[in-house]
Amino acid sequence: MRRSNPLKNGAARWISRRILLPVIGGIDGVGGLTLATGFSGHGFGTSPAAGQLAADLVMGVPPIIDPSPYRFDRF
Repeated sequence: MRRSNPLKNGAARWISRRILLPVIGGIDGVGGLTLATGFSGHGFGTSPAAGQLAADLVMGVPPIIDPSPYRFDRF
């Protein structure tokens, strides 16, 4: 049986998940700026919910989902 390489068999994919998510929300220290960017090819499918989330954050109303996975400062 071959030895498993964690970088080829899942660990790298798990680590890169935060990179694959778009950035939706503000940037600390830059008032009045809200980003909704980095969707890659998934923007077509997720744009309605992403737009709603961005609008909720701009308006200061409770967001439709937890915005923390999409924060700019996750990097």
